[in-house]
Amino acid sequence: MCDNDYYTEEQEEGEEEEVCDNAEEEHICGDGAVVENMQQPRDDAPIRAYVDARFRQVFQASEDVRGDLQTLIANQAKCLRQWQDAGPFNADLFRITNLGQPSEPRDAANKTYVDRHVNDIH
Repeated sequence: MCDNDYYTEEQEEGEEEEVCDNAEEEHICGDGAVVENMQQPRDDAPIRAYVDARFRQVFQASEDVRGDLQTLIANQAKCLRQWQDAGPFNADLFRITNLGQPSEPRDAANKTYVDRHVNDIH
């Protein structure tokens, strides 16, 4: 937070003090430090929807592209993990492992692959 009162370099004697009263917007305080409001919650719903859709795509993909999609999604999930480390995060973003019981042996293998790689990320 900023000090309530500070002088700018341009102020001359007798001028009014400037007040640093808006921490919601990025601005420069008297000491030159950039301040911004870090308490704003992130909207992770679009990312959650994107990751969910991508994992569903893996389960519906043909055999020849399934491995490529799984690798791509695992890499994207690692990026999301880095994003999590950078700030507030909604833990159910990775609820993608709760897709229900597999209906075919192929789906069971895919779920095991996804669980293993998502758990590596956690």
